[in-house]
Amino acid sequence: LDLFLESGGATPGDKAHQVLFANPGHKRHWLSVRLVGTKTNRAAIGARVKATVRGSDGKVREIHRVVGSGGSFGANPFRVHLGLNQAKTVESLEIQWPTSRSSQVFRNLEADRTIEVVEGKPDTRVLPAYPSSRTN
Repeated sequence: LDLFLESGGATPGDKAHQVLFANPGHKRHWLSVRLVGTKTNRAAIGARVKATVRGSDGKVREIHRVVGSGGSFGANPFRVHLGLNQAKTVESLEIQWPTSRSSQVFRNLEADRTIEVVEGKPDTRVLPAYPSSRTN
């Protein structure tokens, strides 16, 4: 991910500098997941995400995330971003929904894209790339 920061500006007269940290990518892969709750709150706060990937060395690795409350001042966004390193696919993506106490599992998802998962729907949907996306 690239990182944009507006430093300062907390009080009137405080100088605010805008800084962009552009990530060169290093040819590593990623998957971004937007969760939409139907029984759970729409932002899916509290949902748990587990991705299983296989590295180029053949070792299996699990990545765990919990959807936080979003916000500002350094809080996480609602969208879950998973760094996959050299893995080009996610072998399995498991979502555990807090309100319905249900889980969904999706298999063999391609990397380097943003998907949407709606609670209770059997398929994922690929979302358009960010407007300023770069290929690595």
